Amino acid sequence: MKKSLRFLALAMAIGLMLAVFAGCSSNGGQPGNEQAPAQGTSEQAGDEVQTSQEVYEFDWMYSWGREFPPENDPIKPIIEKDTNTKINVIIPPMNEYAEKVQVTVAGGDYPELIQFMPGMDWKTLADQGAFIPIDDLLQYGPNLQKIIPKENWDLVKMSGQVWGVPLLNVLNPQQLWVRQDWIEELGIGDGWEDKLGSENFKTVDDFYSVLQAFKRNKNATYTGSGVWALSPLFGAFGVVPASDHYVEENGEIIRVMQHSRMKQALEWVHKLYAEGLIDPEIVTNKTEQVNNKAAQGSTGMAFYNWNLHFILDTQYNMKQLDPKAKWVPTNPPQGPDGYAYLESDRRSMDGVFLISSKAKDPKRLIQFLDYLIDGKGYELTHYGIEGMHYNKKPDGSIEFTEAGKAEWLEVYGKMRHIWDPLFWYGKYGEYAASLEDSATENPNLPNVAEGFTPGPVWKQYGADLNRYEGEMLLKFITGEEPLSKWDEYIKTTKDTYHVDDINKEIIDSLKADGRL
Repeated sequence: MKKSLRFLALAMAIGLMLAVFAGCSSNGGQPGNEQAPAQGTSEQAGDEVQTSQEVYEFDWMYSWGREFPPENDPIKPIIEKDTNTKINVIIPPMNEYAEKVQVTVAGGDYPELIQFMPGMDWKTLADQGAFIPIDDLLQYGPNLQKIIPKENWDLVKMSGQVWGVPLLNVLNPQQLWVRQDWIEELGIGDGWEDKLGSENFKTVDDFYSVLQAFKRNKNATYTGSGVWALSPLFGAFGVVPASDHYVEENGEIIRVMQHSRMKQALEWVHKLYAEGLIDPEIVTNKTEQVNNKAAQGSTGMAFYNWNLHFILDTQYNMKQLDPKAKWVPTNPPQGPDGYAYLESDRRSMDGVFLISSKAKDPKRLIQFLDYLIDGKGYELTHYGIEGMHYNKKPDGSIEFTEAGKAEWLEVYGKMRHIWDPLFWYGKYGEYAASLEDSATENPNLPNVAEGFTPGPVWKQYGADLNRYEGEMLLKFITGEEPLSKWDEYIKTTKDTYHVDDINKEIIDSLKADGRL
Protein backbone atom coordinates (compact mmCIF):
# COMPACT_ATOMS: atom_id res chain seq x y z
CA MET A 1 0.00 0.00 0.00
CA LYS A 2 2.65 2.51 -1.06
CA LYS A 3 1.05 4.47 -3.87
CA SER A 4 0.06 8.03 -3.11
CA LEU A 5 -3.45 7.59 -4.44
CA ARG A 6 -5.20 4.34 -5.27
CA PHE A 7 -8.78 4.11 -6.38
CA LEU A 8 -9.49 0.40 -6.37
CA ALA A 9 -12.09 -1.14 -8.65
CA LEU A 10 -12.25 -4.72 -7.46
CA ALA A 11 -15.03 -6.95 -8.74
CA MET A 12 -15.37 -9.45 -5.92
CA ALA A 13 -18.32 -11.85 -5.77
CA ILE A 14 -18.25 -12.65 -2.08
CA GLY A 15 -21.49 -13.57 -0.33
CA LEU A 16 -20.88 -12.10 3.07
CA MET A 17 -23.80 -10.94 5.14
CA LEU A 18 -23.14 -8.07 7.52
CA ALA A 19 -25.08 -7.56 10.73
CA VAL A 20 -26.89 -4.26 10.72
CA PHE A 21 -27.03 -1.25 12.97
CA ALA A 22 -30.83 -1.74 12.65
CA GLY A 23 -33.56 0.86 12.62
CA CYS A 24 -33.93 3.81 10.36
CA SER A 25 -31.72 6.80 11.42
CA SER A 26 -29.30 17.01 17.15
CA ASN A 27 -27.68 19.50 18.72
CA GLY A 28 -24.54 20.21 20.67
CA GLY A 29 -22.58 18.72 23.46
CA GLN A 30 -19.23 17.12 24.07
CA PRO A 31 -18.67 13.38 23.82
CA GLY A 32 -16.73 13.30 27.05
CA ASN A 33 -14.73 15.34 29.52
CA GLU A 34 -11.60 15.57 27.41
CA GLN A 35 -9.58 18.78 27.56
CA ALA A 36 -7.93 20.20 24.46
CA PRO A 37 -4.16 20.71 24.79
CA ALA A 38 -2.79 24.15 25.53
CA GLN A 39 -2.28 26.53 22.62
CA GLY A 40 1.12 26.36 20.98
CA THR A 41 2.00 22.76 21.84
CA SER A 42 3.17 20.36 19.17
CA GLU A 43 -0.09 18.42 19.54
CA GLN A 44 -2.30 21.39 18.70
CA ALA A 45 -5.07 20.87 16.13
CA GLY A 46 -6.18 23.60 13.76
CA ASP A 47 -5.90 24.69 10.15
CA GLU A 48 -2.48 23.10 9.93
CA VAL A 49 -0.91 20.30 11.95
CA GLN A 50 2.50 21.33 13.28
CA THR A 51 5.17 20.56 10.68
CA SER A 52 7.74 19.76 13.36
CA GLN A 53 6.35 16.23 13.31
CA GLU A 54 7.52 13.68 10.75
CA VAL A 55 5.41 13.08 7.66
CA TYR A 56 2.76 10.55 8.62
CA GLU A 57 1.81 8.06 5.90
CA PHE A 58 -1.41 6.10 6.22
CA ASP A 59 -4.07 4.30 4.20
CA TRP A 60 -7.55 5.85 4.20
CA MET A 61 -10.52 3.77 3.02
CA TYR A 62 -13.94 5.27 2.44
CA SER A 63 -16.94 5.19 0.12
CA TRP A 64 -17.44 7.49 -2.84
CA GLY A 65 -19.92 7.13 -5.69
CA ARG A 66 -19.09 9.98 -8.03
CA GLU A 67 -16.26 10.86 -10.42
CA PHE A 68 -12.65 10.65 -9.30
CA PRO A 69 -10.19 13.56 -9.34
CA PRO A 70 -8.00 14.26 -12.37
CA GLU A 71 -4.34 13.28 -12.64
CA ASN A 72 -3.27 16.80 -11.69
CA ASP A 73 -5.56 16.92 -8.64
CA PRO A 74 -4.72 20.24 -6.93
CA ILE A 75 -6.55 19.52 -3.66
CA LYS A 76 -4.73 16.50 -2.22
CA PRO A 77 -1.22 18.07 -2.16
CA ILE A 78 -2.55 20.98 -0.09
CA ILE A 79 -4.22 18.61 2.40
CA GLU A 80 -1.00 16.64 2.75
CA LYS A 81 1.10 19.78 3.19
CA ASP A 82 -1.23 21.27 5.81
CA THR A 83 -1.47 18.04 7.80
CA ASN A 84 2.10 16.86 7.18
CA THR A 85 0.80 13.54 5.88
CA LYS A 86 1.05 11.23 2.91
CA ILE A 87 -2.39 9.77 2.24
CA ASN A 88 -3.02 6.56 0.34
CA VAL A 89 -6.70 6.79 -0.58
CA ILE A 90 -8.56 3.52 -1.16
CA ILE A 91 -12.07 3.75 -2.64
CA PRO A 92 -13.69 0.41 -3.53
CA PRO A 93 -16.75 0.33 -5.81
CA MET A 94 -19.88 1.49 -3.99
CA ASN A 95 -21.83 -1.71 -4.65
CA GLU A 96 -19.01 -3.79 -3.16
CA TYR A 97 -17.95 -1.48 -0.38
CA ALA A 98 -19.31 -3.41 2.62
CA GLU A 99 -17.92 -6.71 1.35
CA LYS A 100 -14.55 -5.18 0.56
CA VAL A 101 -14.20 -3.70 4.06
CA GLN A 102 -15.16 -6.99 5.68
CA VAL A 103 -12.68 -8.97 3.58
CA THR A 104 -9.89 -6.43 4.06
CA VAL A 105 -10.24 -6.34 7.84
CA ALA A 106 -10.54 -10.13 8.02
CA GLY A 107 -7.28 -10.41 6.06
CA GLY A 108 -5.41 -8.59 8.81
CA ASP A 109 -3.69 -6.00 6.58
CA TYR A 110 -6.19 -3.16 6.61
CA PRO A 111 -6.07 0.66 6.48
CA GLU A 112 -5.49 2.75 9.58
CA LEU A 113 -8.63 4.81 8.94
CA ILE A 114 -11.80 3.15 7.60
CA GLN A 115 -15.33 4.40 7.02
CA PHE A 116 -18.16 2.10 8.06
CA MET A 117 -21.41 3.00 6.33
CA PRO A 118 -24.79 2.84 8.12
CA GLY A 119 -25.85 -0.79 8.36
CA MET A 120 -22.31 -2.18 8.48
CA ASP A 121 -21.44 -4.06 11.66
CA TRP A 122 -18.35 -2.34 13.03
CA LYS A 123 -19.14 -3.31 16.61
CA THR A 124 -18.39 -7.01 16.20
CA LEU A 125 -15.03 -6.21 14.60
CA ALA A 126 -14.23 -3.65 17.28
CA ASP A 127 -15.10 -6.17 19.97
CA GLN A 128 -12.69 -8.59 18.31
CA GLY A 129 -9.86 -6.08 18.58
CA ALA A 130 -9.70 -4.68 15.04
CA PHE A 131 -10.26 -1.09 16.18
CA ILE A 132 -9.59 1.05 19.24
CA PRO A 133 -11.78 3.30 21.41
CA ILE A 134 -10.88 6.96 21.00
CA ASP A 135 -12.07 8.65 24.21
CA ASP A 136 -8.52 9.57 25.26
CA LEU A 137 -7.66 10.78 21.75
CA LEU A 138 -10.47 13.30 21.39
CA GLN A 139 -8.42 15.95 23.20
CA TYR A 140 -6.57 16.23 19.86
CA GLY A 141 -9.81 16.96 18.03
CA PRO A 142 -11.35 20.16 19.46
CA ASN A 143 -13.13 20.91 16.18
CA LEU A 144 -14.62 17.42 16.12
CA GLN A 145 -15.99 17.93 19.62
CA LYS A 146 -17.27 21.41 18.76
CA ILE A 147 -19.12 20.50 15.56
CA ILE A 148 -20.37 16.93 16.03
CA PRO A 149 -23.49 16.83 18.27
CA LYS A 150 -23.55 14.69 21.41
CA GLU A 151 -26.40 12.62 19.98
CA ASN A 152 -24.12 11.51 17.15
CA TRP A 153 -21.29 10.60 19.50
CA ASP A 154 -23.77 8.46 21.44
CA LEU A 155 -24.38 6.37 18.31
CA VAL A 156 -20.74 5.29 18.19
CA LYS A 157 -20.56 4.18 21.81
CA MET A 158 -20.13 0.58 22.88
CA SER A 159 -19.76 -0.48 26.51
CA GLY A 160 -19.67 3.17 27.49
CA GLN A 161 -16.71 4.05 25.25
CA VAL A 162 -16.55 6.11 22.05
CA TRP A 163 -15.19 3.97 19.22
CA GLY A 164 -15.14 6.26 16.23
CA VAL A 165 -15.75 9.66 14.69
CA PRO A 166 -19.35 10.05 13.43
CA LEU A 167 -19.80 11.35 9.89
CA LEU A 168 -22.38 14.07 9.49
CA ASN A 169 -24.53 15.03 6.53
CA VAL A 170 -27.71 16.94 5.90
CA LEU A 171 -30.22 15.60 8.41
CA ASN A 172 -33.01 13.53 6.82
CA PRO A 173 -32.98 15.27 3.41
CA GLN A 174 -36.52 14.33 2.37
CA GLN A 175 -39.63 16.42 1.97
CA LEU A 176 -43.35 15.92 1.57
CA TRP A 177 -44.27 17.66 -1.69
CA VAL A 178 -47.68 18.82 -2.91
CA ARG A 179 -49.05 20.47 -6.06
CA GLN A 180 -49.88 23.91 -4.70
CA ASP A 181 -51.29 25.04 -8.06
CA TRP A 182 -53.86 22.22 -7.98
CA ILE A 183 -54.93 23.13 -4.45
CA GLU A 184 -55.49 26.70 -5.61
CA GLU A 185 -57.20 25.64 -8.85
CA LEU A 186 -59.59 23.28 -7.06
CA GLY A 187 -60.25 25.70 -4.21
CA ILE A 188 -59.46 23.18 -1.48
CA GLY A 189 -57.67 25.33 1.06
CA ASP A 190 -54.64 27.51 1.55
CA GLY A 191 -51.54 27.67 3.71
CA TRP A 192 -50.16 24.35 2.50
CA GLU A 193 -46.66 25.52 1.65
CA ASP A 194 -44.16 24.91 4.44
CA LYS A 195 -42.04 28.02 4.12
CA LEU A 196 -38.74 28.18 5.95
CA GLY A 197 -39.37 29.41 9.48
CA SER A 198 -43.09 28.64 9.53
CA GLU A 199 -44.85 25.91 11.50
CA ASN A 200 -48.23 25.22 9.94
CA PHE A 201 -49.80 21.77 10.13
CA LYS A 202 -52.88 20.48 8.35
CA THR A 203 -54.98 17.71 9.88
CA VAL A 204 -55.43 14.17 8.60
CA ASP A 205 -58.90 15.24 7.49
CA ASP A 206 -57.38 18.08 5.45
CA PHE A 207 -55.00 15.62 3.79
CA TYR A 208 -57.82 13.20 3.10
CA SER A 209 -59.87 15.94 1.42
CA VAL A 210 -56.95 17.05 -0.76
CA LEU A 211 -56.08 13.50 -1.82
CA GLN A 212 -59.72 12.84 -2.66
CA ALA A 213 -59.86 16.00 -4.77
CA PHE A 214 -56.63 15.12 -6.58
CA LYS A 215 -57.96 11.65 -7.37
CA ARG A 216 -61.38 12.85 -8.45
CA ASN A 217 -60.27 15.82 -10.56
CA LYS A 218 -56.75 14.93 -11.69
CA ASN A 219 -56.67 11.13 -11.39
CA ALA A 220 -53.53 11.67 -9.31
CA THR A 221 -52.38 9.85 -6.18
CA TYR A 222 -49.93 10.04 -3.28
CA THR A 223 -46.63 8.44 -4.25
CA GLY A 224 -42.99 7.85 -3.42
CA SER A 225 -40.45 5.04 -3.53
CA GLY A 226 -41.02 2.15 -1.13
CA VAL A 227 -43.12 1.65 1.99
CA TRP A 228 -40.89 4.24 3.66
CA ALA A 229 -42.57 6.88 1.50
CA LEU A 230 -45.69 6.41 3.64
CA SER A 231 -43.84 7.65 6.74
CA PRO A 232 -45.59 11.05 6.92
CA LEU A 233 -48.98 9.31 6.97
CA PHE A 234 -47.90 7.05 9.83
CA GLY A 235 -46.26 9.99 11.57
CA ALA A 236 -49.68 11.51 12.22
CA PHE A 237 -50.12 8.77 14.81
CA GLY A 238 -46.68 9.05 16.40
CA VAL A 239 -45.15 6.02 14.67
CA VAL A 240 -43.15 5.21 11.53
CA PRO A 241 -43.16 2.05 9.36
CA ALA A 242 -39.79 0.80 10.59
CA SER A 243 -38.53 -2.24 12.44
CA ASP A 244 -36.02 -1.79 15.28
CA HIS A 245 -37.36 1.71 15.91
CA TYR A 246 -38.03 2.40 19.59
CA VAL A 247 -39.63 5.40 21.28
CA GLU A 248 -39.49 6.43 24.91
CA GLU A 249 -42.84 7.32 26.45
CA ASN A 250 -43.51 7.87 30.14
CA GLY A 251 -40.30 6.09 31.07
CA GLU A 252 -41.07 3.06 28.91
CA ILE A 253 -39.17 1.99 25.77
CA ILE A 254 -41.62 0.76 23.12
CA ARG A 255 -41.02 -0.87 19.73
CA VAL A 256 -43.14 1.12 17.27
CA MET A 257 -44.11 -1.94 15.23
CA GLN A 258 -45.78 -3.26 18.40
CA HIS A 259 -47.30 0.06 19.45
CA SER A 260 -51.07 0.36 19.79
CA ARG A 261 -50.89 3.55 17.73
CA MET A 262 -49.42 1.53 14.85
CA LYS A 263 -52.78 -0.17 14.50
CA GLN A 264 -54.49 3.24 14.37
CA ALA A 265 -52.06 4.40 11.71
CA LEU A 266 -52.63 1.27 9.65
CA GLU A 267 -56.39 1.77 9.77
CA TRP A 268 -56.00 5.23 8.24
CA VAL A 269 -53.34 4.31 5.67
CA HIS A 270 -55.36 1.27 4.59
CA LYS A 271 -58.40 3.50 4.11
CA LEU A 272 -56.41 5.77 1.77
CA TYR A 273 -55.04 2.77 -0.11
CA ALA A 274 -58.42 1.06 -0.44
CA GLU A 275 -59.94 4.23 -1.89
CA GLY A 276 -57.22 4.46 -4.53
CA LEU A 277 -55.64 7.59 -3.07
CA ILE A 278 -52.20 5.96 -2.74
CA ASP A 279 -50.22 4.92 -5.82
CA PRO A 280 -50.55 1.11 -6.06
CA GLU A 281 -46.95 1.03 -7.34
CA ILE A 282 -45.52 2.96 -4.39
CA VAL A 283 -43.70 -0.09 -3.01
CA THR A 284 -41.91 -0.87 -6.29
CA ASN A 285 -41.36 2.66 -7.64
CA LYS A 286 -37.79 3.61 -8.47
CA THR A 287 -36.48 7.16 -8.35
CA GLU A 288 -36.94 7.72 -12.07
CA GLN A 289 -40.55 6.52 -11.91
CA VAL A 290 -41.35 9.02 -9.16
CA ASN A 291 -39.76 11.80 -11.22
CA ASN A 292 -41.77 10.77 -14.28
CA LYS A 293 -45.05 10.62 -12.38
CA ALA A 294 -44.45 14.06 -10.93
CA ALA A 295 -43.63 15.47 -14.36
CA GLN A 296 -46.59 13.77 -16.06
CA GLY A 297 -49.14 14.87 -13.48
CA SER A 298 -50.11 11.42 -12.25
CA THR A 299 -49.26 12.38 -8.67
CA GLY A 300 -50.15 15.45 -6.66
CA MET A 301 -48.39 14.56 -3.42
CA ALA A 302 -45.09 12.74 -2.93
CA PHE A 303 -42.64 11.97 -0.16
CA TYR A 304 -39.34 12.38 -1.92
CA ASN A 305 -35.89 13.95 -1.92
CA TRP A 306 -35.56 17.61 -1.03
CA ASN A 307 -34.67 18.54 -4.65
CA LEU A 308 -37.76 17.35 -6.53
CA HIS A 309 -38.48 20.88 -7.80
CA PHE A 310 -34.87 21.26 -8.95
CA ILE A 311 -34.98 17.94 -10.83
CA LEU A 312 -38.28 18.80 -12.51
CA ASP A 313 -37.05 22.23 -13.59
CA THR A 314 -33.58 21.22 -14.78
CA GLN A 315 -34.08 17.68 -16.10
CA TYR A 316 -37.72 17.76 -17.22
CA ASN A 317 -37.99 21.42 -18.23
CA MET A 318 -41.15 21.63 -16.14
CA LYS A 319 -41.66 25.33 -16.76
CA GLN A 320 -42.36 24.54 -20.42
CA LEU A 321 -43.95 21.13 -19.89
CA ASP A 322 -46.53 22.53 -17.48
CA PRO A 323 -46.00 26.26 -16.79
CA LYS A 324 -48.63 26.31 -14.03
CA ALA A 325 -47.13 23.40 -12.06
CA LYS A 326 -45.95 24.46 -8.61
CA TRP A 327 -44.52 21.81 -6.34
CA VAL A 328 -43.98 23.05 -2.77
CA PRO A 329 -42.87 21.34 0.45
CA THR A 330 -45.58 20.85 3.04
CA ASN A 331 -45.61 19.67 6.63
CA PRO A 332 -46.79 16.15 7.50
CA PRO A 333 -50.43 15.74 8.59
CA GLN A 334 -51.30 16.19 12.24
CA GLY A 335 -53.22 13.32 13.79
CA PRO A 336 -56.07 13.36 16.33
CA ASP A 337 -53.64 13.30 19.29
CA GLY A 338 -51.41 16.05 17.92
CA TYR A 339 -48.63 13.89 16.47
CA ALA A 340 -47.01 15.07 13.25
CA TYR A 341 -43.76 13.43 12.15
CA LEU A 342 -42.29 13.37 8.67
CA GLU A 343 -40.13 10.27 9.16
CA SER A 344 -37.65 8.59 11.48
CA ASP A 345 -34.83 10.81 12.72
CA ARG A 346 -31.80 9.08 11.22
CA ARG A 347 -28.66 10.44 12.85
CA SER A 348 -26.24 7.75 11.68
CA MET A 349 -26.06 9.73 8.42
CA ASP A 350 -22.84 8.69 6.63
CA GLY A 351 -21.60 6.23 9.23
CA VAL A 352 -18.37 6.42 11.23
CA PHE A 353 -14.59 6.53 10.84
CA LEU A 354 -12.78 3.88 12.89
CA ILE A 355 -9.08 3.75 13.73
CA SER A 356 -7.19 0.49 13.35
CA SER A 357 -5.68 -1.09 16.43
CA LYS A 358 -2.51 -1.33 14.32
CA ALA A 359 -2.33 2.42 13.65
CA LYS A 360 1.19 3.77 14.19
CA ASP A 361 0.06 7.03 15.83
CA PRO A 362 -3.73 7.26 16.30
CA LYS A 363 -3.64 10.85 17.50
CA ARG A 364 -2.34 11.94 14.08
CA LEU A 365 -5.48 10.46 12.52
CA ILE A 366 -7.70 12.39 14.93
CA GLN A 367 -5.76 15.57 14.09
CA PHE A 368 -6.23 14.81 10.40
CA LEU A 369 -10.02 14.49 10.73
CA ASP A 370 -10.07 17.58 12.95
CA TYR A 371 -8.42 19.56 10.16
CA LEU A 372 -11.00 18.35 7.64
CA ILE A 373 -14.07 19.32 9.66
CA ASP A 374 -13.41 23.04 10.15
CA GLY A 375 -11.52 26.06 8.90
CA LYS A 376 -9.21 25.82 5.92
CA GLY A 377 -9.45 22.03 5.68
CA TYR A 378 -13.24 22.09 5.55
CA GLU A 379 -13.38 24.89 2.97
CA LEU A 380 -10.73 23.23 0.80
CA THR A 381 -12.46 19.84 0.73
CA HIS A 382 -15.95 21.23 0.09
CA TYR A 383 -15.54 24.48 -1.82
CA GLY A 384 -12.16 23.84 -3.44
CA ILE A 385 -9.49 26.49 -4.01
CA GLU A 386 -10.62 30.11 -3.90
CA GLY A 387 -10.25 31.78 -7.28
CA MET A 388 -10.10 28.44 -9.05
CA HIS A 389 -13.23 26.64 -7.85
CA TYR A 390 -15.22 29.39 -6.15
CA ASN A 391 -15.29 33.11 -5.47
CA LYS A 392 -16.58 35.00 -2.47
CA LYS A 393 -19.29 37.60 -3.00
CA PRO A 394 -19.48 40.93 -1.13
CA ASP A 395 -22.41 39.62 0.95
CA GLY A 396 -20.29 36.72 2.24
CA SER A 397 -21.87 34.03 0.08
CA ILE A 398 -19.89 32.03 -2.45
CA GLU A 399 -20.31 31.37 -6.15
CA PHE A 400 -18.90 28.22 -7.70
CA THR A 401 -17.02 28.51 -10.97
CA GLU A 402 -17.49 26.01 -13.77
CA ALA A 403 -14.45 24.14 -12.46
CA GLY A 404 -16.01 24.20 -9.00
CA LYS A 405 -19.09 22.36 -10.23
CA ALA A 406 -17.09 19.20 -10.97
CA GLU A 407 -18.38 16.15 -9.11
CA TRP A 408 -14.91 15.05 -7.98
CA LEU A 409 -14.28 18.22 -5.99
CA GLU A 410 -15.69 16.79 -2.75
CA VAL A 411 -13.89 13.46 -2.97
CA TYR A 412 -11.97 14.28 0.24
CA GLY A 413 -14.88 16.10 1.88
CA LYS A 414 -15.97 13.29 4.19
CA MET A 415 -16.18 15.52 7.27
CA ARG A 416 -19.40 17.31 6.44
CA HIS A 417 -21.64 19.53 8.53
CA ILE A 418 -25.34 18.93 9.16
CA TRP A 419 -26.05 22.21 7.43
CA ASP A 420 -23.72 24.49 5.48
CA PRO A 421 -25.64 27.36 3.85
CA LEU A 422 -22.60 28.63 1.91
CA PHE A 423 -22.16 25.30 0.16
CA TRP A 424 -25.78 24.43 -0.55
CA TYR A 425 -26.98 27.88 -1.61
CA GLY A 426 -23.81 28.20 -3.68
CA LYS A 427 -24.69 24.94 -5.45
CA TYR A 428 -28.47 25.23 -5.80
CA GLY A 429 -29.44 28.86 -5.22
CA GLU A 430 -33.05 29.34 -4.12
CA TYR A 431 -33.75 25.62 -4.47
CA ALA A 432 -31.63 25.00 -1.35
CA ALA A 433 -34.32 26.52 0.89
CA SER A 434 -36.19 23.21 0.97
CA LEU A 435 -32.98 21.43 1.98
CA GLU A 436 -32.39 23.94 4.76
CA ASP A 437 -35.91 23.20 5.98
CA SER A 438 -35.11 19.47 5.94
CA ALA A 439 -31.86 19.99 7.82
CA THR A 440 -33.09 22.39 10.47
CA GLU A 441 -36.86 22.26 10.89
CA ASN A 442 -38.49 19.04 9.74
CA PRO A 443 -40.31 17.21 12.57
CA ASN A 444 -38.81 13.72 12.73
CA LEU A 445 -39.42 10.91 15.21
CA PRO A 446 -36.31 10.03 17.27
CA ASN A 447 -35.26 6.39 17.50
CA VAL A 448 -33.73 5.85 20.93
CA ALA A 449 -32.26 2.53 19.73
CA GLU A 450 -30.62 3.78 16.55
CA GLY A 451 -27.27 2.07 16.13
CA PHE A 452 -27.82 -0.35 19.02
CA THR A 453 -25.34 -3.16 19.61
CA PRO A 454 -26.89 -6.42 18.30
CA GLY A 455 -26.81 -9.24 20.84
CA PRO A 456 -27.12 -13.01 20.42
CA VAL A 457 -30.94 -12.98 20.55
CA TRP A 458 -31.22 -10.31 17.87
CA LYS A 459 -28.61 -12.09 15.75
CA GLN A 460 -30.67 -15.29 15.92
CA TYR A 461 -34.17 -13.88 15.48
CA GLY A 462 -33.92 -10.16 14.62
CA ALA A 463 -33.68 -10.36 10.84
CA ASP A 464 -36.61 -12.79 10.67
CA LEU A 465 -38.66 -10.59 12.99
CA ASN A 466 -37.99 -7.53 10.85
CA ARG A 467 -38.93 -9.44 7.70
CA TYR A 468 -42.17 -10.66 9.25
CA GLU A 469 -43.07 -7.18 10.50
CA GLY A 470 -42.45 -5.75 7.04
CA GLU A 471 -44.56 -8.40 5.34
CA MET A 472 -47.46 -7.93 7.73
CA LEU A 473 -47.24 -4.15 7.50
CA LEU A 474 -47.67 -4.33 3.74
CA LYS A 475 -50.51 -6.86 4.01
CA PHE A 476 -52.37 -4.67 6.50
CA ILE A 477 -51.92 -1.63 4.23
CA THR A 478 -53.20 -3.36 1.11
CA GLY A 479 -55.93 -5.32 2.89
CA GLU A 480 -54.46 -8.70 2.07
CA GLU A 481 -54.71 -9.29 5.80
CA PRO A 482 -57.52 -7.58 7.78
CA LEU A 483 -56.60 -5.53 10.83
CA SER A 484 -58.83 -7.84 12.84
CA LYS A 485 -55.72 -10.05 12.84
CA TRP A 486 -53.63 -7.45 14.68
CA ASP A 487 -53.66 -9.37 17.96
CA GLU A 488 -52.68 -12.53 16.11
CA TYR A 489 -49.79 -10.64 14.52
CA ILE A 490 -48.59 -9.44 17.94
CA LYS A 491 -48.83 -12.96 19.34
CA THR A 492 -46.76 -14.36 16.46
CA THR A 493 -44.01 -11.79 17.03
CA LYS A 494 -43.82 -12.95 20.63
CA ASP A 495 -44.17 -16.70 20.22
CA THR A 496 -42.27 -17.25 16.98
CA TYR A 497 -39.88 -14.32 16.70
CA HIS A 498 -39.10 -13.68 20.40
CA VAL A 499 -39.83 -9.96 20.24
CA ASP A 500 -39.99 -9.62 24.03
CA ASP A 501 -36.51 -11.12 24.37
CA ILE A 502 -35.23 -8.88 21.59
CA ASN A 503 -36.73 -5.81 23.23
CA LYS A 504 -35.08 -6.64 26.55
CA GLU A 505 -31.73 -7.32 24.91
CA ILE A 506 -31.79 -4.04 22.98
CA ILE A 507 -32.76 -2.01 26.04
CA ASP A 508 -30.04 -3.71 28.10
CA SER A 509 -27.48 -2.98 25.37
CA LEU A 510 -28.46 0.69 25.30
CA LYS A 511 -27.93 0.86 29.05
CA ALA A 512 -24.57 -0.92 28.76
CA ASP A 513 -23.48 1.52 26.04
CA GLY A 514 -24.35 4.43 28.32
CA ARG A 515 -27.25 5.65 26.19
CA LEU A 516 -30.07 5.06 28.68
